[in-house]
Amino acid sequence: NLTWGVVGSYMRLNFLMGFQNSLLALYAEPEACRDFFEALLPYEISWANKAIDAYNSDVFYIIEEVCSANSTFMSPECYRTLIEPYQREVVDAIRKRGVLVGVVCPGKVEEIVPDWIDEGISAWNCAQPINDLAGILDNYPLALEGGWSTQGACSALDATEEQVAEETLRCMTEYKKDGYVFWPQLINERGGSWVVGDDRLGAATKVWNENKYF
Repeated sequence: NLTWGVVGSYMRLNFLMGFQNSLLALYAEPEACRDFFEALLPYEISWANKAIDAYNSDVFYIIEEVCSANSTFMSPECYRTLIEPYQREVVDAIRKRGVLVGVVCPGKVEEIVPDWIDEGISAWNCAQPINDLAGILDNYPLALEGGWSTQGACSALDATEEQVAEETLRCMTEYKKDGYVFWPQLINERGGSWVVGDDRLGAATKVWNENKYF
């Protein structure tokens, strides 16, 4: 069973203060941010344990979106000193339950992938091709869910079934490696296809069934 669970410390700060103010706080008031993250930690661990009990989780995801299309929102050093220590404690608590831990983080994450591995994270959801996904699969023990070009023409409102089929085949070809999980995500003005649905995903299913490699 796969469970999308705890919202990470930075995202909680973001929700409370807004994007700009939360980033300013990390730099202007780091000790206050640490106090907030420290106070939040018991709740996050308690929530994770309750969710694992309720859903009998095999993999539990922490939702901590800290990256843009270019880099981490904050400097990697800021991430490592202010955010990672608290995420590591949540990861440790979940792993003590015998449950694998994943992270949900779109954007360009390459610089902090080694940190995730060191924390004990085993899977990454929302893996986007603005990263060297093939290289990450080759060099790190990390399962990747995604690969789909959410910023490309294949995800647009007017994308054709042919474009969807082409992107599916690209993902299946470029990321044909151990640890890759294909996850098509058409994101446009309608919303995300995994929430609102999209008839064009039938083209992806057809290509997958014709070319699947297991």
